[in-house]
Amino acid sequence: MNDKLIGFFIIMAIVCAMMWLARKTRELAGEDEDADDFAYLTVREQIAEAKATSDALGEAEQLITDMQECTPDDVIIMRIEWVGHDDEEHEMELYCDGSNTAAECLAEIGEREAHELEQLLSRQCAILSGSKRSRQSCRQSYGFVRGEESGDVDEALRGMRRGDPVG
Repeated sequence: MNDKLIGFFIIMAIVCAMMWLARKTRELAGEDEDADDFAYLTVREQIAEAKATSDALGEAEQLITDMQECTPDDVIIMRIEWVGHDDEEHEMELYCDGSNTAAECLAEIGEREAHELEQLLSRQCAILSGSKRSRQSCRQSYGFVRGEESGDVDEALRGMRRGDPVG
């Protein structure tokens, strides 16, 4: 029984961390203005943000799975902690057996969070896939490496697009 209790506390810690990450991710992503802020991050920062979102999504999906798999013989105890309007910390334990209201509601919360995080991750990936070097920069670099003038490179590229023979 102690192993189950330890497992429960580990799961609760993960769920609390997932909820905190989801809330922070949602706050960071926020509205469209915040999504635009993501586009102004460096690629490394964008990748880090996308990974944090992906990790939070994994936690939400794990919550859904845990709620679907719990049974009356394998009860999962969820500990919820919050700071109330009275600035006091509160906590409550919910016993989830797969068929009670607590399990159903937590599964729905996980599904809603997962849906929102999937949308956020999709937007982040779309922005990431659009980040590439500008054509002008590529042309300048290409010409610089080959020791050519940028006009020669532009002309060569136009010729290649037209199907002119190279050589």
